[in-house]
Amino acid sequence: MAATDKQTLHAFVATRAGLRGVHREHPSYEGLEGNRHETVRHEAGEYLRGSVHTNGIESFWVLLKRGYHGTYHNVSARHLPRYLGEFAGR
Repeated sequence: MAATDKQTLHAFVATRAGLRGVHREHPSYEGLEGNRHETVRHEAGEYLRGSVHTNGIESFWVLLKRGYHGTYHNVSARHLPRYLGEFAGR
């Protein structure tokens, strides 16, 4: 997904049945239907609310960045899905 504007994100979510998003506050997510998204407000000191948190995705990005800087040093757009698949498996 190349853009993170409201229209693009809403269209993306609408095409994925059962998708549930948990994210930090971002204006583009405002107005999503039903309980398809939850927000944690890090800026307000909120990091966990029941089972709602962003720890999993933040850990994923840390591992991906560590692999990029420490192992691969260069990632081409052509092979990006393979790199992401490898780190998602970890």
